[in-house]
Amino acid sequence: MATTTSCYGKNITTKYCYEKVWSFRNGLARVERQGKFGFINKKGEEVIECKYHWINYFSSISNLASFTDTLKRFGFIDKKGNIIVEPKYQAIYDWDINTGLVYVNRDGRFGFMNKNGIEIIPCIYDQTHGTPEHFYKGIVRMRKNGKYGILDINGKTVVDFEYDFFYGYEWLEGFPKEYMVAKKDGEYFYINMKTFETIKTPYEYAGEFHDGMGMVKMGNSYGYVNSSFKLSVPCVYRIARNFSEGLAAVSDSSEKWGYVDRDGNLVIPFDYDKAAEFCNGRAMIVKDSMVGFIDKTGKLIIPLMYDYTSFTNFYYKRKKGFQDNLCVLSKKGKYGIIDTSGNILLDFKYDNISFATDYQLNLSDWFPISSNYALARLNDELFIVNKSGKITIAYSSSHLIYFIENISYVCDTTDKCGFIQSTGELIIPFIYDYYEYSTFYKGYAVVKSNDKFGIIDKKGKIIIKTIYDDLSNFGDKLAKATIEGTTYFINKKGKIQLTICANTQ
Repeated sequence: MATTTSCYGKNITTKYCYEKVWSFRNGLARVERQGKFGFINKKGEEVIECKYHWINYFSSISNLASFTDTLKRFGFIDKKGNIIVEPKYQAIYDWDINTGLVYVNRDGRFGFMNKNGIEIIPCIYDQTHGTPEHFYKGIVRMRKNGKYGILDINGKTVVDFEYDFFYGYEWLEGFPKEYMVAKKDGEYFYINMKTFETIKTPYEYAGEFHDGMGMVKMGNSYGYVNSSFKLSVPCVYRIARNFSEGLAAVSDSSEKWGYVDRDGNLVIPFDYDKAAEFCNGRAMIVKDSMVGFIDKTGKLIIPLMYDYTSFTNFYYKRKKGFQDNLCVLSKKGKYGIIDTSGNILLDFKYDNISFATDYQLNLSDWFPISSNYALARLNDELFIVNKSGKITIAYSSSHLIYFIENISYVCDTTDKCGFIQSTGELIIPFIYDYYEYSTFYKGYAVVKSNDKFGIIDKKGKIIIKTIYDDLSNFGDKLAKATIEGTTYFINKKGKIQLTICANTQ
């Protein structure tokens, strides 16, 4: 069945035929043969026998690959095919680059395993609200018998498992720097995140610290404690927001809003229907269903002339107001951008405006996205807005624009696409068909033309001709290409290095 031919010194056909082949990573490609999974190397040799119900790629952190048996239980093997951990886990998660541990689920209980297969933190813990859990600066939140606590990297309990919940803990961002709020049996505690000392509070509610102040509630009214846990702003306000830039928005019994300082002084009177936190020296306020901005003295810097919907219509992870001295607002249903002085940087004519930091890009893998630009949408076309709030790149696009390696594709209304640099220069003309995965990776991008795929470099030079039915970008210096049912691995000179024997049935 096997054949070996010569094509510039190298073209090998695999001994076995495979139903499916994945790209190379760290010298190995995952393959499926007769419904079982294993790995081949770049010589086409099956170095991990196709006998697994499923197998994942080897982790660069642990050098282990997870696999499943017929009961879909997970275990681990090394690169020699030795079983390091027998299949006994119902779920496994990503290896942690900082700790070298992996979060695992065994018999419905959770813990952490190291790359030697040892459960450093045994699987005796409950599922948490944020499963999988992650270590942050050497500690991790866990849950046991329905109660939350905190462990260190050695599994030692540093905060007892007695709390109903932690507040101020963010799953993707970890623990707060100073104090975390914990709730137990209806009572609130502050936990010092340096000493792990717990401070019981007398309040009906205690909020996390912002700008050195924590919001608290007593008798259905809100106030604030300082970092010494002294009540420096009395609990007399109907509603309150977090401190920011030395002031906090509070509401009185008539539901009007004003601002207090850290000593509890009312520095901006109750004149507003709604009020947001200060950001870049400005706070968004609402009066008579219109939005404007005040400074810290209460002076109206930006007139009440914007749509009320803009008070809450903000994007992911952006503050309610200015960020980097810019703010997106709507006026008569159309969006624009102003600066902190109220100058219009982008005319109010766009259907929507979103910043690059408001979304994440997942094209089978996570990619970092430049955060210094926004996209303005008008009549189904997207325009690039720079960090000064102005459109400086002439090219619009009918599809999402995102810069990776300082390059993004742009597509016209006929779905013909080219590539631009972040400076605005068109480096590759509008000659390719739209393809979602046309993303540059280490200097190369897959492109589509007449329903066939090829690869180009950043100068637009064709590295692999657009003749393939399917094509992946270079991984381990080889691209996986398929044509008429046969899969090939091709090097950066466009030469076939490995042919996968295809079933002809």
